[in-house]
Order: sequence, then structure tokens, then C-alpha cells
Amino acid sequence: MLVRKTIIGIILLVLTGIGIAFWGYQNAFEKMNFPNQTESKIVTIPQGSLLPQISKILADSLILEDEFWFELSVKISKKAPEFKAGTFRFEQGKTNQELIETLVSGKQVLVKVTLPEGTTYKQIAKIFQKELGLDSEKIIGLCEDSTFLRELEIPQKNVEGFLLPETYFFPKSLTEKEAIKFLVQEQKKFWEKNYLSETLSLRLKLSKNEILTLASIIEGEAIIDSERTTISGVYVNRLEKGIKLQADPTIQYILPDAPKRLLFKDLKIDSPYNTYLYKGLPPAPINNPGKNSILAALNPKKIPFIYFVATGDGGHTFTKTLKEHLKAKEKFDAVRRKVAREKRRKNRP
Repeated sequence: MLVRKTIIGIILLVLTGIGIAFWGYQNAFEKMNFPNQTESKIVTIPQGSLLPQISKILADSLILEDEFWFELSVKISKKAPEFKAGTFRFEQGKTNQELIETLVSGKQVLVKVTLPEGTTYKQIAKIFQKELGLDSEKIIGLCEDSTFLRELEIPQKNVEGFLLPETYFFPKSLTEKEAIKFLVQEQKKFWEKNYLSETLSLRLKLSKNEILTLASIIEGEAIIDSERTTISGVYVNRLEKGIKLQADPTIQYILPDAPKRLLFKDLKIDSPYNTYLYKGLPPAPINNPGKNSILAALNPKKIPFIYFVATGDGGHTFTKTLKEHLKAKEKFDAVRRKVAREKRRKNRP
């Protein structure tokens, strides 16, 4: 009789233990947090956060109801070392198991950031500050840091020309250094995919830095995509003939209040970037050219033209001789005067 009672007691004890364990498992892993809520929350987990800090952040954000059970579930699962820092989207009504899976996955909220072709690194720094809250001054400092430039294998005093403008999706946890490294790596991948040794490297013996400089000037001039290779061809012809490039974007680059309509006095500014004063390419790129301008610099169209002038509608007139060029310029000046007259007439009271 005593043996039977003992056995029954043991069985009851085991069943109770199993019940408690099951109850604990349910609370730790399968119980829904805020089951009657469906709101989505954006939550940032800072780098180096410990488990108690993470559970408090989730609780304060009304994603997690009971910190104890969450921390217990993490300890049982042994997943804490796999947690990723960053900005995540959490849905209310999720179990602790699902919260753990989100933190382990590292799948973060991404922010769309558009960097227009032809922007300078200082303009890019401001875009990152606006869209991701990064420190623009820190980005500019990194872009000019000689040690960082050597690490990136950039052979000049700043990163101008070596960042690839495009539309990207970045995590909100992105750092200033990661942003610059990423843009440099993207351009490097594009360059290695499209560079052909039999192009300008043989024709003009231009280095990568010089080709990117040419691409940046093309970017500053071209509005219509189909004209890029033609503009490239004109500049290559002028380089081959030893004619000054006389590229307006190089003047805009050295003006503190650019962009603006250039004056004759601007063309006399003594700067190595002034292609009206000095032959050849400037010492470095004047902006960060997009893919199409880089391709145009690598593949200039073989044409007889040496001159081009704007037509007033975004396009250009390309000519072979100075006489033809001056005639085309007269037409453009007439269009510009007409536009100015119409503007003045509209502004009259």
C-alpha cells in the first residue's frame, strides 16, 4: 500500500513538473504580447545592448508585456549572441519566439536615399544627414581624411569622383564610415565591370582618376542622355589636339556661390580647375558622376566636332569649326534674350 502511494505521489509530482514546465514554456515562448493590438512599431536596438536593455526597450515600446518571460525564453534558446543591432519593425501581438527570430534575422527597416548624379561629396553628406540623421560634418571629415583615403585606395585629397550616385536602401543603423565605404565599393564594382583596357587607357593613356575627372565634366554638361558620348567625344578631340577644354562646369566648381550664370571675370579665376586658363583635365573630378557619364567617358563617340553650345532646351549644337560655333552661339544668345524679355514682361505690375 505504501509503495503504491509512493508511486502515485511520484507520478503526480512528475505530472505537476511537466505541467509547470509546459506552462513555463507557453509563457516564455508561445504567449502573445498585446494580443488585442495590431500596431506596428519602429524600434532601434543600439550596438552593444545587453539582454536586460533589449527587453526594456521592447517593453517601453509596447512590443513586450513581460520582460521576465522574454529574458527567460532568450536564455533557454541561447540566441542572445546572435542578436543584431539596428532598427527593426515589430508588430504587436507577436510571441517571444517571434521577437527572438526578428532580432536574430537582422532584417531591418530600410530607408530609401536618392543621391543625384553629379552631386559633390559635401552635397551627399547633407543628403545623408537629412534622410538618415547622420552627421554631415563627420562625413565631410572622413571624405578628406588622408588615412581613410589610403584605406579606400583613393589617390587624391578627397573622395570627389569616387562615390557612385544612385538610389539606395540603407538601414537606419548605418554609420558615417559605412556610408562612404559603401558608395566607394559600389563605384569600384561598376568600374571593374565596365572598364576595358583597350578604351581610353590606350588611346589617351588616361588613368582611372583622369577618366573619372572627364566623366564628372560630362555629368556637369549633359542633360540629355543620348548626348553624353558625343560630349565625351568633343572633349577627347580637344585633349588630343591640345585645345583647352573650356568647360563651364569646371568654373562652377571653384565658385563659392555656384551654380550661377558665368561672367567673363569668372573665366579668369586662377585655379588649376579653370579649363579656360589651363590645358588638359583638372587635377581631380569636380563631382561624383553617374553610371552613364562614366560609360560615356570610357566610350567616347568618334566624331569630327570640337565645339558645342547649348540650344536652350537641354540639348546642344555640335560644330567642327569656330565659325560654325560662333553662329550656333548667336542663335543661343538670341533665344536667351527672348526668354529674358518674356520674363521681364510677365513680372511687370
